[in-house]
Amino acid sequence: MQNIIQTLDHADFRQKYYDRYQAKQPPFWNRIKFEGKKITDYCSFDNINILNAEQKGLHIRSVFPALSNKSIDLDANRYGLDDFYPQEVYALHNSNYFIQIDADAKITKPLIIEYTLNEKNPQLLDFIIIEAGENSKASILITYKTKDGTPVYKNSVLKVHAKAYAELKLSRVQNLNLESYNSDFSDFNVDDNANVKYYSAEFGAKVNVGSSTVYLNGYKSVMETQPAYLADQDRKVDLAYSVIFRGKKTDGKINGCGAVMDTATKVFRGNIFFEKGSSGSAGREGSFDILLDKTIQSHSIPTLFCEEDNVIGEHYASIGRIDENQMLYLMSRGIPKKLARKVIVESTFRPILDNIDHEETKLELLEELNKRIK
Repeated sequence: MQNIIQTLDHADFRQKYYDRYQAKQPPFWNRIKFEGKKITDYCSFDNINILNAEQKGLHIRSVFPALSNKSIDLDANRYGLDDFYPQEVYALHNSNYFIQIDADAKITKPLIIEYTLNEKNPQLLDFIIIEAGENSKASILITYKTKDGTPVYKNSVLKVHAKAYAELKLSRVQNLNLESYNSDFSDFNVDDNANVKYYSAEFGAKVNVGSSTVYLNGYKSVMETQPAYLADQDRKVDLAYSVIFRGKKTDGKINGCGAVMDTATKVFRGNIFFEKGSSGSAGREGSFDILLDKTIQSHSIPTLFCEEDNVIGEHYASIGRIDENQMLYLMSRGIPKKLARKVIVESTFRPILDNIDHEETKLELLEELNKRIK
């Protein structure tokens, strides 16, 4: 592998992180009983489709010019999970994009990046940096999917910086097959009066692990995170979402929802940290799960840490079976029991589905729900 790295672009950068990667042991995810492993080969990846890239004020290029920006901290992991997987991406990535939205630019069409993994492209390590300039507005959708049953491996790192008064809507959809392994690590820095909405649909992969960390740095910065997850068969899901409040009068929310069935195991961790200087801020986090079988394992772990007095912090976790009153209401109107069950589960995912700015992707997810909810 050492010889291969020296033939790749930005070899010195890669080598630094490869040495760190090799020195670390893969993490063990205790609640889902999964131990990571190191990849042993570099693979190229070329099955990428980008839509609506040619718009005024929108630029897409390599991440490396952006790394000179001091606001991009590759090693920030104080609140995230183990840095084993990000170091793997920095060393061995086979796709990278720096998406820059100019100050005052209003991007009217959603930028869409589609990754399709298959037999010819079974390994994706993607590295994306998004910078939303001051007073800009944009919507971005990133999708990951498989078209066949090939066992595939995906590991992603996403870095987002929303500058003052920027408005950004970001949606990410992962729908890999049951033979796949997925890891995903993201962090967001949100400046004065910026507003970011992040929608995440985690529908696929045999093992799905990752974390998302939000830093509300600026005065009145706002971010809402809405993750949705579907865990069925013997899938293992372990996801952590954190919001760190640093600026005054900031507002952060984590609203997770999902359905768990068969013999799947799901862990959802929601964390709120009020740091000194975040007075006047409000944070809310929680998850709502529908449990469709008695054989599943579902863990929701909300936590709240506070170093500031004048703040509002709320957290909750709701886990339960389908509401029988809702079932009876739908069935009394002639809807068969099986279909009524699907309607109720679909309604749980509606807040995320309705915010995906691409009809084809939305329909694919609805079809996936219809196929997998029995």
